[in-house]
Amino acid sequence: MTLWQRETIPHPDGYSKDLYLMGTTIAHVITDEQGKAVLSDLPLGRYEIRETKAPSGYTRKQKDAKRNTELLWKDSADLEITATETFFNERQKIDIGQEPDG
Repeated sequence: MTLWQRETIPHPDGYSKDLYLMGTTIAHVITDEQGKAVLSDLPLGRYEIRETKAPSGYTRKQKDAKRNTELLWKDSADLEITATETFFNERQKIDIGQEPDG
């Protein structure tokens, strides 16, 4: 999977160079055996997650290969901000038939 920046994220001090420009690739991630990937220490902002390859034995649906997600601070009680996105891939199938002799 690839994580893309959907908006420019300025540096928190307001003066230094922006942390990420819109359209920047933030990370390329490979999922674990359970199909999970975790990224940490991302700044608050809006991101796009693109599934670039389906797991072995599965097919990736092109129209479902992108998800938009947001890491936004809601109130002072938020000590940890998380977002979860799920991609569903269908198992590859093959139809095996027998043609009549003749």
